[in-house]
Amino acid sequence: MNKGDFDYSDKYENFHLNEIKELQSFNATDYVLEIYMLNDGRILTNETHIEERENKYYKLCVYSVENGFNCDISIDFEMVKFFFQMNDGNVIIILFEDIKIVKIEKNTIEEIWNEKKKRVRITKLLNENFFIYSKEDKQRLLYKYDNGKLISYKNLDELYKKESFRFLCQINENEYALFSEKKGILYGTNNYLIFYDMKNEKKIKSIKIGDGEKTFSDFFLLNKDNLIIFGSDSNILVDVKNKKIKKEFKYGLFLDLCIFLNEKLFLYKDTFKLLLYEYQEPNNIILKEEKKMGIGIELISKYPGNKLIIFTEKNNKLSIYG
Repeated sequence: MNKGDFDYSDKYENFHLNEIKELQSFNATDYVLEIYMLNDGRILTNETHIEERENKYYKLCVYSVENGFNCDISIDFEMVKFFFQMNDGNVIIILFEDIKIVKIEKNTIEEIWNEKKKRVRITKLLNENFFIYSKEDKQRLLYKYDNGKLISYKNLDELYKKESFRFLCQINENEYALFSEKKGILYGTNNYLIFYDMKNEKKIKSIKIGDGEKTFSDFFLLNKDNLIIFGSDSNILVDVKNKKIKKEFKYGLFLDLCIFLNEKLFLYKDTFKLLLYEYQEPNNIILKEEKKMGIGIELISKYPGNKLIIFTEKNNKLSIYG
């Protein structure tokens, strides 16, 4: 799943989870590890095949679905961690030891850029910006996508030493939010959300999120005014305009299991069911609908036309729901 810019071309207005049904399906030959929707409406997958001797092989596949599922491309590749597609159609692929950019045509995939960078954590920001942290070389850099390349333009190592931030997101052109964990004056640790002016390199405001006993895994900018901090015990809704906590919800959700449909709606993937949550002004997030799927959902993604594409492990099944 990729959760970057506010690019909601499919609005999912009047979307009712309980009304969706399987429209078409396909049983892939191999196990699907990642799925991603391309700008042209085709489906990009990373798949693995296990030989009799238990040697794993990986491949990239591209499927068109206009007249049933048809495999346009199948090439040997590596295991993929993440996909990101840019506005020009090129796809950034995050591997375990490389970052690659490829151009996907009708029947071919061409590598156009590569950088060796091991064990990376990557966050897509606004306007095709990225934050990349490499555990191998301990560097924290801001990158910008430009003309088929990722170009680093700001080193955040000194900011990390100063603020001890664990993750960040971009709120607007110059303003960022940093989630920081700092030692208390006497003992323990405390969590803070820091609003930071990246252009002028100065702190705007810091708000305390709680002590270190609360575990938070990530956050996401739901829309231009609201940010959600995801934790194992609670989730916190933050007003980024007025820079204050709106409300804390005493249930745990994980960002990696969320699929954001628009600026108010998001799906949450459980193993055998889907949950539809809705943000309601000014400070509430409610469980709007719940649907038992009866199948073990492994992967889910948005699909053009306010639809969903779902992969289930049983029979390696790819299905479009709408």
